[in-house]
Amino acid sequence: EPENYYFSYQAIRGMPGFVKNVVNRWYHEPEGNGTRFTMHATMEVLGILGWLMKIPMQFQMNKLLNEATEELKHYVENGKPHPRKAKAIEKYEQFRRLAVN
Repeated sequence: EPENYYFSYQAIRGMPGFVKNVVNRWYHEPEGNGTRFTMHATMEVLGILGWLMKIPMQFQMNKLLNEATEELKHYVENGKPHPRKAKAIEKYEQFRRLAVN
């Protein structure tokens, strides 16, 4: 929703079976000469395994969201991907090339 400075996405594949739903919402709003950026992720888990894995997964999700924020900040300030992101992109491209051949 560009007029509301908001977008969201939902994970539909690749999550463990005990994860029912994952949604991430990104908000950005003008603040002084810059922009305030906020992410809010929610995850619903199923069963005992989901309950047991909830706390370790929260730590992992927090780490991933912090990295995503750092990478976005780097991109906005430098006009190029963060070195960690560039490495991940190259790894993905190599995998994709192997899969095609």
